[in-house]
Amino acid sequence: MISVFDIYKGIPIGTIIKRDLKKRGISQIALSRSIGISYKTLNRITNNHRTIENTYAIKIEKILNYEPSFLINLQNYIIQRDKNQKSIFLYGTTPIIRKCVFWDIDMNKLDWRKNKNFIINRVSQYGNTSEKSAINEFYGL
Repeated sequence: MISVFDIYKGIPIGTIIKRDLKKRGISQIALSRSIGISYKTLNRITNNHRTIENTYAIKIEKILNYEPSFLINLQNYIIQRDKNQKSIFLYGTTPIIRKCVFWDIDMNKLDWRKNKNFIINRVSQYGNTSEKSAINEFYGL
């Protein structure tokens, strides 16, 4: 059985909160007043420009009827995932891809972070199964 956490895993917290506020007809101003946070700070959270503090997460969970620690666990998952992605880009090695997949460009000048979509599309079109699985491991599903 799939848990609620597994369904929302990877979706930014602000997006989830914003959607549920709209569903319940609660304004961000009303929520910010009820949890004791400034509207500006809540707006930055709901627009995914800021993480949420645990004390506010607990209050939001109660108001929106989430499971206890749902937002905290989700945020920790996202932070850890992003940290892993950054460490791969900073310290990891790039996947081994045949040069014929990128026949028209210099692979040494390829930026694996900026050209992520291009690389994934190109490998999915012209790569073999081991190259496709290497790309999935490198970027994640």
